[in-house]
Amino acid sequence: MNIAAILALQSIPFAALVLATAGANRDLFAVLYVAALGLTLSIIIFGDGHHTLPLMPGMSGGNHR
Repeated sequence: MNIAAILALQSIPFAALVLATAGANRDLFAVLYVAALGLTLSIIIFGDGHHTLPLMPGMSGGNHR
């Protein structure tokens, strides 16, 4: 796991603390936080250059990457 993913996942407990307090815009914060975390983790996963799933045996050559 890389540093960017660790930093993104580290924000989850702090978001839980914000959601646990009785704030006025809790629902808006929850929606925006989940959207931002999803986009951030998607960029980390898909923009990292690593394959998340193993390649098919016939497509392991250099010209298929």
